[in-house]
Parts: sequence; C-alpha cells; structure tokens
Amino acid sequence: MKTIIQTAILSLLLFIFFLLWTFPFNRLGPRVRNELEKVIGREMRIQAQCNVEGFDFAFPLGVKWQKLGCVAPQFTLFDFDSGRLNLFPFFRGITTEVGKGRMKIKIDFAGLIIPAKTSEDILGIHATFDNVPVEKFLPVVMANAPKIHFALPQEIKLQGILQGKVDLPLRDMNRKDGSVDLRFTNLKAPSQMLLENLGLKELNFSKSNIKAELNAGKLQIQDLAFLSKEISGKVEGAVDLSTGDFNKATPNLTLKWQIVKSDALMASYLGQALVAAPCPSPDEQGFCTRRINRMQDFKSSY
Repeated sequence: MKTIIQTAILSLLLFIFFLLWTFPFNRLGPRVRNELEKVIGREMRIQAQCNVEGFDFAFPLGVKWQKLGCVAPQFTLFDFDSGRLNLFPFFRGITTEVGKGRMKIKIDFAGLIIPAKTSEDILGIHATFDNVPVEKFLPVVMANAPKIHFALPQEIKLQGILQGKVDLPLRDMNRKDGSVDLRFTNLKAPSQMLLENLGLKELNFSKSNIKAELNAGKLQIQDLAFLSKEISGKVEGAVDLSTGDFNKATPNLTLKWQIVKSDALMASYLGQALVAAPCPSPDEQGFCTRRINRMQDFKSSY
C-alpha cells in the first residue's frame, strides 16, 4: 500500500512538472505586462507603460525574462535585464541582472499565492545588492518614497554603485528584528538642472552610507550620511516602531546639513541664498540641525 501511495505521489508530481514544462508561458508576456501596469497604478497611483521580453518557465518552479521595465510619463520606474521569479512557498523572490550588477530580493507574503493583492500582503523584504548601478535602482526608491512621507523630486539624478543588504519586516515591527546596511561607491550627482540653478556642475560624495538596526520595536540609525565638499547631510537618532506600523511610527531624529561657501555657489542667485539661509542650532562641526518628532515633518524639511 505504501509503495502504491508513493508511486501515485511521484506520478502526480511528474504530471504537474510536465504541465509546467509544456505550458506556453511565453504567450503570457502581454498579460504580465498588463498586470504590472495595474499593480503600479493601484499601489503607486502612477500611469505606467511596461515591457516584458523573453517571458518563459524557469526550472524548477518559477518564471524568467530577458527584459523587464516600466516607464511613467516623465521618468523610468525600473529597467531590469535578465532575471527570474521563484514561486516556492517559502522562497518567493526575484533575482535579476541590473546593468553590470546583480540584485536578489526575497519577499515574505501573508498568503501562499502571489502576486500579493495589495502591499498589505507583504510581510517583509530581504534584499542583497551586488554592484548595482544607482541610476538603475533610484527610480524604484523615488516612486515608493511618498508611502513613508518622503516627497522627493523625480528629476534627481545620481550615479554610482550600490552594495549591501536589507533585511526588514514590513509588519509586526515591534516584534521582529531587522537591519539595513547599504554602501555607495563613487556616488555623485551629475550635471542636472537642480545643481545648475545653484551654480554647481556636479556633487561628488566622499561618504555615502546607510546603516540601521531594528530591535524590540526601535529602529536605531547607526550611520546615515551623505557628505560632499559643498553640500552634506546626516541623520541621527531613532524611530519608535512599537505600534508595529511604520505609518504610525514616532521618530526622534535629528536632521543635519552643511552648506560650504564656494565661488561656484556664490556665482548664482540661488546659491547665494542657500549660503545665506539661516542655520538653526549649529553643532560643534558646523552642521545645521533640526529635530523631527513626526513622520509628517519630513515633508516640510526640504
């Protein structure tokens, strides 16, 4: 009897594998594209046009593509090269080539079926970045920033290489641990209208790190700094996540920034205004400071 059951199970698994192997996944590209556009419209409130090339089955249980990208009316949301999506119940994530780098993201879902119906179904994210071009990943950050009360201008341009890891729960933050450790190599803001208005050609950052630890409902900023010769910024402090919900978090942060007078800045009207702007509560290193005690305060901090 045991042998019969084992044979039946093996036969069923082989039959399922046969169906997956012979299923015409390559014909699903247009449908995947349409679903991506719907999800982006629902979650980000952005009208996007997506492109999926080389969509097909990936052994043993997943799908793969040769090109995957979405663009909004005025900017690119993401542009990934060849990659795959694993569909295993306990390891569901994306591995994709991004320029000359590689990005691997594992996502924890509330249910056993993906894609998630809403962002509320995503429990956590585990990501590894290996030599990922910043300009390829930046649009994803920009598009999602408003969800955590950051309204960053979409026209910002950055170049450099991203390396590091993110291991964070997105729910039950009061009971789970996590960490962020990201390092940017040769990070710079190339020539763009925002800098030109300030009289600057580009910004080269001598230090650019993001490091934080989540423990017992408290996100402690260990090192968050972007330093350049002309303009620098830092964040210090912690965020209380004891409610378990990031949108209900209580920050206890200090924003720090420093503007160094230069001939380039003084050659433009806006650059002069930036140098002459009030510097509240300067610290011992000459950084201006501002306390942030509500998530909404980020919207009025720049």
